[in-house]
Amino acid sequence: KGFILSISKAGEIQWQKTIGDTSEISDLTTDGDNLYAVGTHTTTGGVVIKLNPAGVESWSRTLEYNDSSAANTLVPSSCCFAGTPTTSTDTYALAGDATAEDNLYVASYDSTANQSVITRFDSLGEYVASYIYGDVRINKLRLDTGNGDGIYLAAAGYYDPAGAVTQKALLFRLSVDGTVQWQQQLD
Repeated sequence: KGFILSISKAGEIQWQKTIGDTSEISDLTTDGDNLYAVGTHTTTGGVVIKLNPAGVESWSRTLEYNDSSAANTLVPSSCCFAGTPTTSTDTYALAGDATAEDNLYVASYDSTANQSVITRFDSLGEYVASYIYGDVRINKLRLDTGNGDGIYLAAAGYYDPAGAVTQKALLFRLSVDGTVQWQQQLD
């Protein structure tokens, strides 16, 4: 079962929560108050959950690969939250989507199609959009809320073409609407 602990600054456990129907929790992020977690659902692919500061569930969603010819193979690996911009010059509108603030981005890998999927939810848990990147596995996804060079998503993982013997480390920068701005394969 997946579980989450809230630990005080002094190292004391404030609360702990076992997340039903999960086999693991793979990543956590926060909006400054609430906690968001992603992990593997025991039967339906991935799970996304929002907990308030006391550890009470606000909402949860499942992520599924919907193809009757294949078992569900969508597994979340990372998540990040689009918080308030840190500068007055960096805005979500300039970053590609004015509605992206307060959205949760979840990176998952679909082994059936050999692609990564970034799924976007609003703060109420409603689906917003999905962005698909073929032959790529995203291990970490982060969001920079601006430091003078714009607001953007940064992803790290590897390029994995079908049947490839050698996987290549990959870094890329995405706009908040999922557009690849640049990518770099590392040897």
